[in-house]
Formats: sequence, C-alpha cells, structure tokens
Amino acid sequence: KVSVPIRGGFKVIARSGKSFQEVFILTNLTKVELEKAIAQSLKR
Repeated sequence: KVSVPIRGGFKVIARSGKSFQEVFILTNLTKVELEKAIAQSLKR
C-alpha cells in the first residue's frame, strides 16, 4: 500500500501475514503510476 508522500518519493507499507515493513521509495512517479508499477510487478 502506498502510504504517504515523502520528499522525493513515497512511503510504502509492505505486508506478509502478520508482519509488515515500511519501505521508502525515491521516485519521480506519481502515486497512481507507482501503484500501477507495484501491481504489475506483483503479477509476475
């Protein structure tokens, strides 16, 4: 889940079972573009 914008990118919450991890992604993509890119990579 793309959570909140940060300077230069976004904070993303990655979950697996009961565990979660905050991931900071530095990118020029918009939130929608980043969500699409993540969804596409998860289909593989």
